[in-house]
Amino acid sequence: APVPCAAPQSALRSSVREYLVSEAMHAMGVPTTRALSLVASATQYTQRMWYRPTDTSRHDHPPDHLVTERCAITCRAAPSFIRVGHLELWARRAGRGVDGAAAELRALVDHALSREFTSISAELPLKERLFAMVREFAQRQATLSVGWLRVGYVQGNMNSDNCLLSGRT
Repeated sequence: APVPCAAPQSALRSSVREYLVSEAMHAMGVPTTRALSLVASATQYTQRMWYRPTDTSRHDHPPDHLVTERCAITCRAAPSFIRVGHLELWARRAGRGVDGAAAELRALVDHALSREFTSISAELPLKERLFAMVREFAQRQATLSVGWLRVGYVQGNMNSDNCLLSGRT
């Protein structure tokens, strides 16, 4: 019998799309992480919404029928996967006074500065480095957004959890 996917679940069709789109974006000069490999499970399956086989007007409404799909995972490669959401999470925790959160935030910021923002001098005071990081990140995100628009790509769920500090999609 098929075994349910362990979290995180991804259907094979979604993983294939992710792989192809990321490589197409790279080929078109849009900053992106790279697809390293795609592995499909021979035994694990998941339930996903899709259109009924008899549905001929698929563009008029969302999928409304559960189908069983093979699980898969796309392995991605990048110099770093630090996301804006990581900083937001620790900043919120620090703002609420969660024990140790301020130290975690500081460690993550220091790591991000040394990993993602090597052009910013470590000799500068922290406040100046942070402002420089925000300015550089804003430029990277603008470049990324322009790249998307240039190739006609629309990201329907662009949010801080899937924004890399490196400016890659």
